[in-house]
Amino acid sequence: MFGLSDGASLFQRPWTIVTYAMFHRHYLEFILAAGVLLLAGAAVERELGTVRFLAFYALTAIGVGLIHLWLGSLDLLPGKLLTGSTGVSAGILTGYLFLFGRERQVGGSIPFPAFYVMAAAALLAVIT
Repeated sequence: MFGLSDGASLFQRPWTIVTYAMFHRHYLEFILAAGVLLLAGAAVERELGTVRFLAFYALTAIGVGLIHLWLGSLDLLPGKLLTGSTGVSAGILTGYLFLFGRERQVGGSIPFPAFYVMAAAALLAVIT
């Protein structure tokens, strides 16, 4: 009911373009999304402000959903139910990378470039 499966269901239940972004298939996906929001999301929100961050989050969720629907229409993702938490996490990490990618402090005390944290998170997202 809250997942995004195809374009027809989007017209029947238009709220799914946003609610699928809160849906998790696995506890590791939930932990990953929570970690991204806690670490990278907080920094991006401080930089953008709350209203702009919420708009960024919503637009990322909608964009990832539309891309998924487009790929599904090409039969590149047949029968897959998209849960958008991973896509939105990737969007937040991308925003963080654009804003803070050259900084050498991540999370307050870890002394290495943010790029490596983003690469590790992306690898974890692919594995889960």
